[in-house]
Amino acid sequence: MKIDLYDYNKKNVELTAVDGKTYTGFAIWIDEDEFEREPESLELDNLLFYAEDIKKIKIID
Repeated sequence: MKIDLYDYNKKNVELTAVDGKTYTGFAIWIDEDEFEREPESLELDNLLFYAEDIKKIKIID
């Protein structure tokens, strides 16, 4: 299942990484760079997560 990271832009989320660690915070979507060297990602509390790093994610209040 491909996660559409943009759906979580500027939302409070609970993210579970593939290593099992859970993070909560305000997510900012970062588009892939102009030369496509860096894929799109979410920044959460100064940590960067690519789609393949995310096991599950949900929007929280």
